Amino acid sequence: MNAKGIRRCVALAAASLLGLALATAAAAQGMYYKEIAKDGRIYVFNDAKRADAFEKGGEAGTGLTRIGVGPNGETVVADSEQALDLFFFKHGISEAVERPKTPKANISYKDGQLTAEFDKAQVTFTNRLQLRFTQQMPDQTVQLPGTAAKGDPKGSFRIRRYEPQFSGWLYTKDLTYKLELAFQDLQNNAVSGGAINDAYFNYDLTKGKKAFRVQMGQFKVPFGRQELTSSFNLQFVDRSIVAGEYEKGRDLGLQVDGLTLGSKLAWAAGVFNGNGRSVTLNDNDKYQYDARVVLQPLGGDVRYSEADFESTDKPLLAIAGQFESGNFFNATAGNDLKREVFGGDVVFKYKRLFLFSEYFDRKFTPETGASYKSNGYNLEAGYLLDKGRHWGLAFRYASWDPTDLKSGDDRTELGGAINWFYNKHFAKIQADFRQVEDKAKKTKDKELRVQTQLYF
Repeated sequence: MNAKGIRRCVALAAASLLGLALATAAAAQGMYYKEIAKDGRIYVFNDAKRADAFEKGGEAGTGLTRIGVGPNGETVVADSEQALDLFFFKHGISEAVERPKTPKANISYKDGQLTAEFDKAQVTFTNRLQLRFTQQMPDQTVQLPGTAAKGDPKGSFRIRRYEPQFSGWLYTKDLTYKLELAFQDLQNNAVSGGAINDAYFNYDLTKGKKAFRVQMGQFKVPFGRQELTSSFNLQFVDRSIVAGEYEKGRDLGLQVDGLTLGSKLAWAAGVFNGNGRSVTLNDNDKYQYDARVVLQPLGGDVRYSEADFESTDKPLLAIAGQFESGNFFNATAGNDLKREVFGGDVVFKYKRLFLFSEYFDRKFTPETGASYKSNGYNLEAGYLLDKGRHWGLAFRYASWDPTDLKSGDDRTELGGAINWFYNKHFAKIQADFRQVEDKAKKTKDKELRVQTQLYF
């Protein structure tokens, strides 16, 4: 056999091998393969019906596009991954077909927080459960429901709070979110099903610097340090009577906030419906306005957490001023009020010592009648007894005056607490004893409360 004949045999063998390889690949991925060159592009098909439709109507439908990967730099449009595989094999192109990337997932668990982080999102899931026993010891002039006589004590077990929470970021770490549900009984009024505590988005316009952020949804308005401190982080079993009277908590609205001066100055301001959480419509054509400024002159992050778990060799100090205005005229058929409240608070933490005070000056203006003022204050102190910061004692005195138009009607709270912190606030047992006096009614009611909290 001459050289020409040998070349023909080699070419025939190569063609046979290529055909066999294509047939084998086609058998594995589908028996059909077709290329159609059009308008400077190469269209490849592994589906005969789609190829036929393209030849008749010129529509390739949805597919995969790879720019500049053809033998002469053409764009290749394929109806499937299999068609791309066959195209690259036929033309001996070594460039790998781009495959969808498997999302990165880092799973971690710490202090009751289960976190999953992906390329474009993070979600942290937590649960918080508070179980409480309360022994009520009413004034001798007061008869509690379910008791035989005035002054008789009464004990009750209750689930104070169960709150599952989702939080994290989406698309970018500058866009954060929080969703917190509440399954709880509020002062013995059971919530049927679940209610929403928090549901909001927050966007940092300064790309992680937190100098200017926008938040919208339902959350705690920027007013009142003890209210802004989660019930998870309290050194008493619950907040003071003053916090319950002056600090209204969650509402629906829009807020801007930021940090400046090297994080020594924090500010927040917002506009809200003014009628509390989960009330989806404003009750009149007016809004509630809140603003708060916090100065941390010694540096450091003075967290909204009671008891001193943060300070090391330097003290922590935060001084705040705040304002709230709400106009409820025409909200009901009654004599509605306009409310203005000024307030301030100071917190100090150093070497296991915690000191806290807050003051409120409030003015009510009714639709008809004279305006009146109401002020209140709360003083608290706490100390962690051991270097491991597991045992702590706390003291509280709070008082408020419903109106300056009448004397002798103040309400006061005096109490002490003992805490055992297994893991800071994440797992703890608390007990407090307090006396609540109503001078107008001339009553002094006492309570012993024991509560366990677990974050999981």
